[in-house]
Amino acid sequence: MMPTISIIGCGWLGWPCANQLLRLGYTVKGSTTTLDKQRDLVADGIEAHLLDLDQEDIPDALMDCDILFITFPPGRGAPNLIARYAQRISKVIQAARTSKLQKIIFASTTGVYAGDPTQAEIDETVRPNPQRDSAKAMLAAEQSLATYTDQLTILRFAGLVGPGRKSAAFMAGKKDLPNPDHAVNLVHLDDCVQVVQQIISQDIFGYTFNVVADMHPTRQTYYTQQAQRSNLPPPTFKAVATTPNKIVLNTKLKQTLSYEFIYPDPSLFP
Repeated sequence: MMPTISIIGCGWLGWPCANQLLRLGYTVKGSTTTLDKQRDLVADGIEAHLLDLDQEDIPDALMDCDILFITFPPGRGAPNLIARYAQRISKVIQAARTSKLQKIIFASTTGVYAGDPTQAEIDETVRPNPQRDSAKAMLAAEQSLATYTDQLTILRFAGLVGPGRKSAAFMAGKKDLPNPDHAVNLVHLDDCVQVVQQIISQDIFGYTFNVVADMHPTRQTYYTQQAQRSNLPPPTFKAVATTPNKIVLNTKLKQTLSYEFIYPDPSLFP
């Protein structure tokens, strides 16, 4: 019998994952914060629940599942971001404990790695050292979830690109950007969805994976090219390095899942 999947956070990543799993025959439940979105999810065949983690407990029906996928971000610039996210994750853990759920997938970020002036290449053995509050919140969530279950798989996604998130718009027209020769670490939505599906279908739990495309063009090359492709003004760069270069490796993911990226080269993202 195929497992039932619940997704807390049916947004930019969670919703496409839900639809892919539905196509494969899984029963999928999900949460959203708006009534209109709930109707859309139900129309797709998802058992959708309204949930505001700041105000409400998680419905028992949502936690009645075999695998939980947590994919709601901390946000950026929100007041008390770290404490607020910790409270939300604590609420998820308490609900999981009540339901006796063990298998969890957590959508984290490669932002937990700060970079090292002496070591550009980063795999999962490198100790995280996040600098931004959002990444600090996600690392704290990883650690809290790991104390609850050893059947936790953490997916540290690189910069997310896909529908509604065109990388050309990130830097178009900006002036005197630093780190022109630094590598970009990006991944396309289609690969994110496939990786989540493979974790579930292959029953790969108890791991931490970097989810990032194979190739790492420089910032100057990549963002200039993308702006030109989209007929946007290209950014300009100055030869100043303000942070260490960081090349996040995906070797562990590819070997463990026998996975080949749909879009290995960010320069060719649609």
